[in-house]
Amino acid sequence: MNTLIAKLAAASTAVGALMPDKINTAQNYSYISADKILQRAGDALSNQGIVILPRIVNESVTEISYTDGYGKAKTRYDAIVNFEMLIMDGESELMAFWAGRGSDFFVPDKAMYKAITSGHKYFIAKLLNVGVGNEDGEHETEAAQDAAKPQQAKAASKPIEEPASTRARANADQLKEINRLGMLAYPGDGEWEANKAKSAEWCSQGARNTINQLYDAEAKKLIKGLDKKFQDRLVQVAQDATPIEA
Repeated sequence: MNTLIAKLAAASTAVGALMPDKINTAQNYSYISADKILQRAGDALSNQGIVILPRIVNESVTEISYTDGYGKAKTRYDAIVNFEMLIMDGESELMAFWAGRGSDFFVPDKAMYKAITSGHKYFIAKLLNVGVGNEDGEHETEAAQDAAKPQQAKAASKPIEEPASTRARANADQLKEINRLGMLAYPGDGEWEANKAKSAEWCSQGARNTINQLYDAEAKKLIKGLDKKFQDRLVQVAQDATPIEA
């Protein structure tokens, strides 16, 4: 039976896996752009006679004031947009609820636009099981993974070690600061959670894969690294927001 669910399954098969087509230079990871997902997924859905009508149910923007690692006062705008996604093929329909999130360090309007774009993008991606490459940086190409393996193995043989007399786990204040900076350096929805293990491996040179297992020296290294990543991200955001003069 050619039901709406069967048509969605066929559209998912038609889209297949998508490789990243954009690079975030500030945080050095590849991702699939919204344009690529909407184009490929839109074609697959259209071929099955399916349309998706998004409707914004409610929206909100929260202004967050904080102090960065250099003692400077900063502001971040976090937006949430709740959607109703009506999926239909002219014969039957499905209603799904979804939320989009976005952040900006300059104006609330841009945070809202990001939330709308990301919400639409990720809903379609999850609806059609697009699973290779995303803005959370979970997936890399096989070549990149293979190239990273010998480096990781080599690094893992030389974890940071402290004298036994001074060897201590990271304290609660350090862990709190790591999580604070982590959410600033990786502000996307679930992005910091997805990068926690990789961050722990980086600062411990492969010896540990959870933040709570870090030692004092490793925690200090990670705090410094996350703060630098956050500052680099601010520079990239500022560059992206600069208008191009004719």
